[in-house]
Amino acid sequence: MDLAPLGSLEATGPEGKLIEASKAEKEAILHQCLSALHYLHDLHHTTHRDISTANILIQQRQPYIHVQLADFGLSKNAARLNTLCGNLTYMAPEVRSGRAYTSKVDVWSLATVLLHISGYLRLVLLDIKRPWELNQWCQEVSSAAVDMFQARDPMATLIRDMLSLNPKHRLAAKDALNTANVLGFDKWTEQLALAESSWLPLTDLEI
Repeated sequence: MDLAPLGSLEATGPEGKLIEASKAEKEAILHQCLSALHYLHDLHHTTHRDISTANILIQQRQPYIHVQLADFGLSKNAARLNTLCGNLTYMAPEVRSGRAYTSKVDVWSLATVLLHISGYLRLVLLDIKRPWELNQWCQEVSSAAVDMFQARDPMATLIRDMLSLNPKHRLAAKDALNTANVLGFDKWTEQLALAESSWLPLTDLEI
């Protein structure tokens, strides 16, 4: 994987402060990560399973932000999955419930990341041994998506559709990417073929 001199979306300070991103940068982060997930899910049939602010690395911020996914230690090539793993803050509800799940869990996680760096979600520490906290957090995520919509954020409808509690109704990465293209978010990213994009971290991985 290429060196990421600017670290990740998650700052390393004692308060765990997240990166301060502009509107254009957030749209670019969403588009680039959806492109990477589409590449993973549809071309390699692989689910990352640990999308979080810490696992989205920043290659550069000028002249535009350039990010890549990192830490594929929990990724798996399978159509149906059932292992409880990943960061609880960004974990899709079906993973926490112990039900079988698909690659759409990555879409939920990415939407939660965008809510987080946009300031609609607070930083929390969750405990798997306190399931009531997890249920409450899921409600907070849904409420944050509503707050984003009410604030007339251009990405709000897309984020909402990425956060459907029912995975059958949740957008797949490919469909979310198509919507992002319609919204014009692709203007912030390089126009390269997905398999050849320099910011995709898959070239040095065996998946």
